[in-house]
Amino acid sequence: MDKNIMAGELDNLYEKFSAHTLPRWEDLPEIDLYMDQVIALMRKYLSIFEEDGEKMLTPAMVNNYVKMGAVPPPVKKKYSKAHIAHLLIICFLKQILPISMICEIIRTYLGVYSESEMLNAFSSEYEQILRAAAASSKKEAARILEMQEDAAYIRSVLTMKAAAYAGAQCAIAQNLFSLRENGEEEPARVRGRERSREAKER
Repeated sequence: MDKNIMAGELDNLYEKFSAHTLPRWEDLPEIDLYMDQVIALMRKYLSIFEEDGEKMLTPAMVNNYVKMGAVPPPVKKKYSKAHIAHLLIICFLKQILPISMICEIIRTYLGVYSESEMLNAFSSEYEQILRAAAASSKKEAARILEMQEDAAYIRSVLTMKAAAYAGAQCAIAQNLFSLRENGEEEPARVRGRERSREAKER
């Protein structure tokens, strides 16, 4: 591939990610959906990540998430906005974290905020991170393009750097989550002990 063609394709790639948006609660369908409708909608939301026919969500996956408690059970075989919110967060995070960890994160979040607040906060934060990552990678691509002529080498180096960054962030995310397990007690247990101590002081 010609270097100039590579530069143009890289610009298009980074622009695609910079412009990508995630749905907010108010963007989700107001009516409940059947499984096939959910899958079609989710594939639209997740299309930026689907390459070479790989599907990030299938009916079997949805059923498994329900069995694991990651997604509430459907009501009369229909899925609401709350179900879609859970599925969106799971699909974006499962590339980095195990489902069991995502379940715990969602449960913890819903102990403080509503499902609409959870989805809106997640979508906003993810978009900011996606734009920052695209901008950083684009800057690095420009630097390498100035030094190298071999398009295959440029592609390989940029891919390696992006993968290495993702791997590092994955390691950090998993270790952050384990902090509570290694050094902290569950919030509910801590609150219970604090209430007991306050009662004795009275």
